[in-house]
Amino acid sequence: MVHVPGYVAERIRRPYPIGGHVVPGSTPVASFGDHASACVATVGINPSRIEFQNAAGQLLHEGQKRLADLPMLGAETTAQLSDDDVAVIVDWCNRYFTNRPYTTWFDKLNTVVRAAGADFYDGTACHLDLVQWATDPVWGTFPPRDDSVQAQLLSDDAPFLHRQLSAPHIKLVLLNGSKVVERVQELGIVTLEDRGATPLGKKGKTSRLLEGQASDGTRFLGWTLNSSHSQTTPANRAQLAAWVTQMTR
Repeated sequence: MVHVPGYVAERIRRPYPIGGHVVPGSTPVASFGDHASACVATVGINPSRIEFQNAAGQLLHEGQKRLADLPMLGAETTAQLSDDDVAVIVDWCNRYFTNRPYTTWFDKLNTVVRAAGADFYDGTACHLDLVQWATDPVWGTFPPRDDSVQAQLLSDDAPFLHRQLSAPHIKLVLLNGSKVVERVQELGIVTLEDRGATPLGKKGKTSRLLEGQASDGTRFLGWTLNSSHSQTTPANRAQLAAWVTQMTR
């Protein structure tokens, strides 16, 4: 049976936020990959609905699932999950990259992760999110009237992420995208210093590069480009990877 820290079990059992657009039947994604074995963590905004749903908006069928969901566990709400249920959810999170990872997104980010000497696929890196709920609509397409909903989701999950990033075995944190860079600083987790920019392949467009160190000694590197975005090119990722290699050499 997988060991589940108390704070992780508490987060997984937290009820769906009212009006939070959480994918029905989904469970909180505490991590992509085993947080306990990783020395490098990447940070994004929140899990994609694709982690739980197919293109038609239905929960993935048996044999297609990437993560454990409520129907699979025979549960109607996260609040009623047993200790065994919680352990199953965490186990699926831990084994994400050996099961059915969403490679279209994660392989792009892993290009940069490998530049830091780690890898999602060998367990030396994991991915964490500002918000552990998968949402529909996706984060970037929330209606403007739902700004307060996003703010509440971020506020609710901030202490959980902070605790994950403060784990002594996490030596390096990679912040992927401007929203993540902004939010981690707003939370007081780290103060980042500007380290220049890298071109984005479009005239006059650049991605800012940032570095900082938390009070516990954890090092942070960040960039304002979303390295896994569909419009980000292999050349963009190669430039980010070269910078990460330079900074971690």
